[in-house]
Amino acid sequence: MRLLTTLWTGILAMTCASPALSQTNVGQVLDSGATKLSAAEFRKEIVGRYIVAQGVRGSQEIVYLETGGIRGSGEAVEWEMAGGMGSAGMFSVEGTWVIDTQDRVCQSIRMGRTVLAPRCQFWFKKSDKYFVADSDTDRSARVLVRTLK
Repeated sequence: MRLLTTLWTGILAMTCASPALSQTNVGQVLDSGATKLSAAEFRKEIVGRYIVAQGVRGSQEIVYLETGGIRGSGEAVEWEMAGGMGSAGMFSVEGTWVIDTQDRVCQSIRMGRTVLAPRCQFWFKKSDKYFVADSDTDRSARVLVRTLK
C-alpha cells in the first residue's frame, strides 16, 4: 500500500510539471525579463482566476479563492509501469493558501486522496506566463509554468 501511495503521489506531482519550455530555471526566467510578483500583484492577477498547469503526465486547473481556499480538478494520463499500463483519471484538488512575509505563496493541497507536503513558492511573470519556483535567488532552481485560463 505504501508503494502505491508513493507512486500515486509521484504521478500527481508530475501533473504539475510543465513540459520542457525555453525557461526551465529561475536564472533563465529572470534573464528573459520576468519579474517577481509581490503579494499585492498575486492577489490582483491570480486570486479568483483559473490557473492551468499542463504537464507531460496530465493537467490541473485550480483557482485561489479570496477566502484562502484552493479548489480545482486535474486529470492524469496513462502511464507505463513494470510492463503494464495504468490510468489515474480525474481527481479533485482542494487546499488552503497564505502569503508569507517573503511574498511566497504557501499552500497545502490534497489531490484526490493524496495530501501533498506544504510548500511555499515565489511567483514570477513574463507576458501572459507565470512561473513558480521554490527560490527567488538560486538561479538554478527549477520553475514550473502556469497560465491563466
